[in-house]
Amino acid sequence: LKNLFFKLESSRDDYRMKVELQEKEILELQSKLDSLQQTAGEARLLKDEVDILRETADKVEKYEGTIQSYQKKLEELGDLKRECKVLETKNLSLLEQNVELEKELKKSATWKTQVEVYKKQIAELHSKYNEETKRADKCEFDYKKASEQLKAVKREKESLISERDLLRETNEELRCCQLQQRNVETTPVGQLPENIISVAELTQKVLLLEHENKKLRLNQRTSEDEKLSVVQSLLDDAKQQINQLRLENRQANQRIMELDGEVKDLQERDQESSSSLKVKIKDLENKLQQEKEQKAAELEERDMALAEKKQIITLMQETISQKEQEVQESEDKHKKYIEKARNVIKSMDPKQVSPVDINILRNQLLDRQKMLSDLEKEYEKSKTLKEMEEKLISTAFYNLGQTRQKELVDQRLLNLSQSQSFLARQRQPTSRRTQLNSK
Repeated sequence: LKNLFFKLESSRDDYRMKVELQEKEILELQSKLDSLQQTAGEARLLKDEVDILRETADKVEKYEGTIQSYQKKLEELGDLKRECKVLETKNLSLLEQNVELEKELKKSATWKTQVEVYKKQIAELHSKYNEETKRADKCEFDYKKASEQLKAVKREKESLISERDLLRETNEELRCCQLQQRNVETTPVGQLPENIISVAELTQKVLLLEHENKKLRLNQRTSEDEKLSVVQSLLDDAKQQINQLRLENRQANQRIMELDGEVKDLQERDQESSSSLKVKIKDLENKLQQEKEQKAAELEERDMALAEKKQIITLMQETISQKEQEVQESEDKHKKYIEKARNVIKSMDPKQVSPVDINILRNQLLDRQKMLSDLEKEYEKSKTLKEMEEKLISTAFYNLGQTRQKELVDQRLLNLSQSQSFLARQRQPTSRRTQLNSK
């Protein structure tokens, strides 16, 4: 019995020692579990931060593209404003000339009595002079037409050369993008080992993500170059329309000159049929007044449209400034998140990585691949929406240019439709000749 009792006590002591050892192992395992849970939580936080960084990077790229397009459009609007100022100065000079000519007309009214005496003697010379002036005007018109055609051909040549250079650059960029895509497609996706993932592999994955981000930026730049070529073609069409309107303006000038000649003939025949001529002159004056009123109403409407478009431009400038601020803030956040991710990757040791961490990292990589595919789809959708927005902006800009061109043409027609200024021009040489004869 003593031996049995001694054996039982010894076995009891052994079991106590084993229980203590097992309790110590359980405590160590619990501490390891706590540390692993903490690392898993940190990994989840890093995953969320990486997703946020991707979203911010996509937004940054979109805002950069929109800012560049808005800056180009603002430069084009500045050029148009300069042209408008130049045309306004020209209009002021023409108005001053009209005022001077009207003053000369008032002065020439005193010499009408002497002009009527010498009309019979000067009739033949005046008719010859009119024929020669018509020929000279025709020659000047043909010369101006030929010179403008040459200028238009030169401009078209320069635009074609610039388009050719742009197409070459875009072709080279597209080739580079295709080569990069092929290199990316040929490289196989590295599978994770079953037990351990090193920190070097994680850094390689981060570098691959940065490379894909650069590739998406290159694709976006090529699409912007194509859109610039479309806008340039629209500008060429606008130039062609300007040339057509100039030709129509010249034809209208010729018609006005012919009408002024008819008015002169009617004034010469005033002695035979004064009553009928007065009626016709009144009809012509009424028609001119009606046309002036119509054109004044059209000018007011177009001024209203221009004011509305200026308000739209100011709103767009404000939105551009807000988006620039947002882009700067997102860039700062993006840099901070990248620095945090790099510091976390450097702080992680490959010795402390357990199979549980490996499984977590595998799941994270799968989630990231899914997120990349989703982001690519969202990028394509945003690209289509961006193209639609740019098309709408280009059409609005084209319509604004057309309205501005029509306004300028109408202003020129209004300045040329004043019959008094033309008559003053025609009466200047006759008055000088009468003065010489009187002397």
